[in-house]
Amino acid sequence: LEAMARPDEALGEYQKAHALSGDARLLPAMANCAVLLGLHSRAIEWYSAFLEKEPRHTEALFGLANAYQIRRDYGGALAAYRAVLSIDSAHARTYYNLGSLYAYHLGNPDSARFYWGAFLKRFPTSEDAPYIKREIRKLTPIH
Repeated sequence: LEAMARPDEALGEYQKAHALSGDARLLPAMANCAVLLGLHSRAIEWYSAFLEKEPRHTEALFGLANAYQIRRDYGGALAAYRAVLSIDSAHARTYYNLGSLYAYHLGNPDSARFYWGAFLKRFPTSEDAPYIKREIRKLTPIH
């Protein structure tokens, strides 16, 4: 249901299953649906509850970071993204998102270049590489 663009139905089913089983592994799926439905506070609650049990789960941390970023809690987003990289230094989307966060929301072009540059070093053939290169050029002052 989630993959079929029916996150409201999927969330309902995940919630029923979680109520019956108490299985914490359902919390990230519930949180993912909540993000799709614009329920960012609820998503943060569910990601956080899951991460209490599985603190090194990078996809839940990444989802938490995204939910914080959408809510414009940039400090929370930075902390969660950095936690992802402390566990998995090859998590491509985290470098991409950190670069974007610094460039577009925090006004820190040096940090944006650093994270986007790290992305390009690790993933030079990514389909996102041309876009990131253009964005880095926009950040670089012309002398």
